[in-house]
Amino acid sequence: MSYPLAPLRIAVGAIPFWGDVPLFPPGVLGLFAVCCCLLFPERLAELWKNDPLSRILLVLAGGILLLILSFLFRFYCTTDQFQTELFYLAMPLAGIALARELKRLLPLFLLIVAVLLLASLASDLLRGYPPTGLAGNWNWNWSLLLVSVPVGMLALPIRRKLESCTAAAIVIAWLPYLVTPRYTSLAAIFSAVAAAGVLALLLKTMPQRRTLLLILLGAICLFLFLAATHVPGLFRPGEARVPLWHGATDLAVQSPLGNGISRFEGVIPEHLPREYFLSDYASDRHPHPHNELLSYACGWGIPGIIWGLLLFYGLWRGLGTVSPTEDPAGLILGWGTLLLFGHGMLDVILATPFAGTLFLLLVGMFWSTGATSAREPEHCRFPKLRSVAALLLVAAAVLTVIPTFCSGLLLREAKTAHLREELNRALPLLNRSIAWKPTPENLYVAAAIRLFDRQDPAAAIELYRRLPETGFPFYSHSDGRMARALTVLGRKREALDAFEREQRRFPYSALNAYYHMMALRRFNLPEEAEEAETRFRAIMHFKGLQPEEIRLLIRNPVADDSPSELRILKGAAGDAQ
Repeated sequence: MSYPLAPLRIAVGAIPFWGDVPLFPPGVLGLFAVCCCLLFPERLAELWKNDPLSRILLVLAGGILLLILSFLFRFYCTTDQFQTELFYLAMPLAGIALARELKRLLPLFLLIVAVLLLASLASDLLRGYPPTGLAGNWNWNWSLLLVSVPVGMLALPIRRKLESCTAAAIVIAWLPYLVTPRYTSLAAIFSAVAAAGVLALLLKTMPQRRTLLLILLGAICLFLFLAATHVPGLFRPGEARVPLWHGATDLAVQSPLGNGISRFEGVIPEHLPREYFLSDYASDRHPHPHNELLSYACGWGIPGIIWGLLLFYGLWRGLGTVSPTEDPAGLILGWGTLLLFGHGMLDVILATPFAGTLFLLLVGMFWSTGATSAREPEHCRFPKLRSVAALLLVAAAVLTVIPTFCSGLLLREAKTAHLREELNRALPLLNRSIAWKPTPENLYVAAAIRLFDRQDPAAAIELYRRLPETGFPFYSHSDGRMARALTVLGRKREALDAFEREQRRFPYSALNAYYHMMALRRFNLPEEAEEAETRFRAIMHFKGLQPEEIRLLIRNPVADDSPSELRILKGAAGDAQ
């Protein structure tokens, strides 16, 4: 498991901030994937020799590797970000290299995962918690259950496996309606049904699968076009995904050579349309475009689009070789892969370590299944050199895991202490967390405590200015908070520049407009202050608040970002009156 504290929730219930303690982040898994390719390259070498499409894939992989290396010079790309890029590049290749072993071992592994997921679901329901499970999100939890339970059943000694696995999938699909209707995942249901329909259509029309592939690719392109042109009514009112896709499409168009998949959060704010900030679930952070193909397009530009489409075609080609009667395991695994792909087109599930790794390995496995096989296995040269390189990569992974885990563990303890208002304990823990490994989160939390609890703006500014070390030029509302700290210290030009940057990223932020107005008054700039006051009043009026109600947002800053949270806050304030 990528998050070692997650399984403990089954026994003890809620564990605050368990997601802050990663053991195997995507970057480390990417290093392990490269190790697999180095140690077991026979299948890759075989496909290079016998399958023209695989040769194109491997050449493209080499080109994208050069592109990723260029990020180290084009941008400030950290080691973690570089490793994360390798994750998306190397994991499907590892799936190709280990295809036979994956098909044999995945059912047993996913059976264990299914038992843990079901136990976590039961634990949540018995304690009255939302059914987030080990995934930490009920949307992802239902999709992982839909994949792991049917595939895991393949490892059981039962007859009529295909029928049994299908029945289990149907039960899991309807389970949320029966036990937790409030937490039903529409994305999981849609993806499950769509995956079954695509698979049935593929098997029924085997000779016409190329035509069907073109139809599906056309449907995907139409879907992306509708998202890019922001057609009203495509999703329910207040949906945040469509304007986010609109912004991501604009970013991809303006970056033909990409910005890095791991750098999306740092570059997307300038491209978000204003409609995004009016949607119900607008957020202060945007780590992923909620669409896997757009993630490749924004991250690697035109080569990324080609890479994504090639992987999809390889998955399609592999599914075309599956026989329902002779290979029920392949059919169920194919359905699970299509389900994850469908959900990944609507959510960030494939950016999570477990689901992302599983999906990319399965895509590689089906690529290998559909490719031409040689009569004799290929013999690869330089085994000792490859072993040494793999050993060095394992050492690099260990050197990444230890500080990442220790930093995360100390960050979690610090957040817990801060929640209990134990500031004298929280700050030393945060300092130790940063000493092990500075991350955007521990720097941001430490700066907030320094600024708001300790009233030490100089120390807060120093921490905010360390954010670029982590590969993030800003994080959440770091510019707005730094602007307030600079104002206290009387550093006018720097403070006003930071306020302007914050307002560009959050055009409907009443809090930033308010503090900007107060800063202009403090710096004795009456004309600019009057203009800022007009903007502040307009934003408050737009939010349905009076200017004097700014205290509500100061006490509940999340409501300044999210219209849905603001409605809840106004409702609670109305009830109190």
